Amino acid sequence: MKEAGEFFGWKPRSVTKTAADFEKDQLLAKGWTKERLLDVAEGYEQIARITPQNPSAAGRAAQLREISKLFD
Repeated sequence: MKEAGEFFGWKPRSVTKTAADFEKDQLLAKGWTKERLLDVAEGYEQIARITPQNPSAAGRAAQLREISKLFD
C-alpha cells in the first residue's frame, strides 16, 4: 500500500491529490481500473465505519470514488 499511497498522495491525515491530478491512461498503466478503484474505496468506507476515529479512511474513499469517474 505504500506505493499506492505515494501514487495517490495519501498522507496520514489528508489526501494531497485530486481527480484532476490523474488521467485514465496513467491509472491503467499502474493497474488501476474503475472496478479496482471502487473496491478499494469500499474497503476504506468500511474502515471508516468500523473505526470512525481513523483520520484518513473517509478521505481516501472519497478520492478514489472521484477518480473512478475518469472511466465514465
